[in-house]
Amino acid sequence: MSSGQYSTVYNVLSLAIASLLFTALYLLLSQRQVAPRYRNAIVVSAIVCGIAAYHYFRIFANFQESYPAGATIDAAHVLSNVEFNEGYRYVDWFLTVPLLLVETVAVLALSRAASQRLLVRLVPAAALMIVLGYPGELTLETGPRVIW
Repeated sequence: MSSGQYSTVYNVLSLAIASLLFTALYLLLSQRQVAPRYRNAIVVSAIVCGIAAYHYFRIFANFQESYPAGATIDAAHVLSNVEFNEGYRYVDWFLTVPLLLVETVAVLALSRAASQRLLVRLVPAAALMIVLGYPGELTLETGPRVIW
C-alpha cells in the first residue's frame, strides 16, 4: 500500500471515529429537546454510535498494526504478520443492526403489540443474516463465498 493510500485510509478512519463519538455525545446531550416518545430512539442512536466508534477504533489500531510504516516517510506500507481482523465489523454489525431496528420501530410509534411482533421477526433475522455472512467473508474461495 502506498504512503498516499495509507494516509487516505488513516484519515477516513480517524474522521469516522471522531464523527461517531461526537454524534453520540451530541445525541445524549440533546435528548431532552426531543419529544418524550422519541427519547428512547435518541438514546439507542447514541449507543449505536458509541458501539460503532469503539469498533472503528479497534479497526484503526488493527490497521496500524497490519500496515506498519516503512523505513522512510514515502515508503510503502507492507502487510505485516499481524492479520487484518475482519471480525470487528461483524461484531459491530451484530450489535448495531438489531439496535437500529429497535430504533426504527420505536420511531414508527406503533402499538406495543405491533412493535413487539415486528421486532420478534426482524431482530433474529438481522442477527442471522450477519452470522451467516461471516463465513463468506473469511473464505477466499468463490463457491463458499457466494453461498454464504
